[in-house]
Amino acid sequence: MANPVRGAQLWEEIAVVLDSIIIDTQQPIDINNRAIWDPYLHAWSNEDWEDMLTIVDHAVKTNPDIAQDYHRTTLLNARAALDKGGNRALDKRDTKRYAWAAIMSMREMYNKLHGWDIRNAPGQTWPRPSSDTGFDEIFTTD
Repeated sequence: MANPVRGAQLWEEIAVVLDSIIIDTQQPIDINNRAIWDPYLHAWSNEDWEDMLTIVDHAVKTNPDIAQDYHRTTLLNARAALDKGGNRALDKRDTKRYAWAAIMSMREMYNKLHGWDIRNAPGQTWPRPSSDTGFDEIFTTD
């Protein structure tokens, strides 16, 4: 059974890492960026992906405006690759593109939840603090 609290933590961590790379380097993130593959995409298990995809699915159901059609398609592709099974299903040569696209979509949806506009492009800066509800408040565990 998926652990959505853990999934939310992983989702937040990768979103912040990706945003930091974009802002710090002032460059878009390439699919072959070692800063995301070595510590994250090559390290995550099927359970990690299940946890993240479960909470992202919940977030989209409760906040449908965070996801565009291409986000939904990207997440469906990642889910299909994960459901095919195998050890580390999203860390294979033929599923690499689904893993990368999924984290990039998750980053955009995380930012949308916060009201941030950080594009995968040069010239990005951290947004000023706003009066958003905050990631932790959206996913209460009552």
